[in-house]
Amino acid sequence: MTFHWSTDTSGCYDEKDDLVRVPMEYGELSNPEDEFSVYFAHVAPNQCSIRMDLEESRAWVIFTER
Repeated sequence: MTFHWSTDTSGCYDEKDDLVRVPMEYGELSNPEDEFSVYFAHVAPNQCSIRMDLEESRAWVIFTER
């Protein structure tokens, strides 16, 4: 999954505009989410996570400070 923000409203995707690409984990939610949700959390010393939920799906990744 690629996390991509862009101000280009033409619908054209250009990979060189990506800020970062990060492989994410993927799983299923036990209770479906009707709306797309994004969560950021401090999960441990020097670690944070981003979670994205929609319907029965969740994608997440943990970032660690170097």
